[in-house]
Amino acid sequence: MGLLTAILNKGSDTQKGDTNITTDMLLGVDSQAITPSNAGDFGILRTVPVLRQPRSFTQKEANALEQLAVKRKIESKATGNAIESLKAIKRADTSENLAFNDYRVHEAKKTLTQVKSNAEAGNAIASLSSQYASLNESVSHRLALESAKKQAISGMSESFSKLW
Repeated sequence: MGLLTAILNKGSDTQKGDTNITTDMLLGVDSQAITPSNAGDFGILRTVPVLRQPRSFTQKEANALEQLAVKRKIESKATGNAIESLKAIKRADTSENLAFNDYRVHEAKKTLTQVKSNAEAGNAIASLSSQYASLNESVSHRLALESAKKQAISGMSESFSKLW
């Protein structure tokens, strides 16, 4: 895949789903990255072969070399500009990666704080269940007493009404 194709590819590898922490993720390195174990090629760019011995050139050869020299000077300047642009892109990518990882750590810490808060609230509420049970028993007992009173009063009212 060419460089421009890779740059312009809209379905890039950066849009993957959730990932568990793996060695690859911790390294954060793809197979094309320059690393000590993947230093790249150390070939030397050579547009024309090295002269191994003195020789004469024809006017046609001299003109062709001159045209090639002008072309290579233009290409060299463009290559220098492209390299500077690649470096600027890498700086921007790195800045974005740092910002995202800062956000990711912030998000994980705040989520943990929320989960801890939920757990503490759940534990606190669960610990109140015995108190709620006591209150429920107290209310049930009080209602039973009220019901007994009403029945007693009702029974007495009936007895009195029979007497009259």
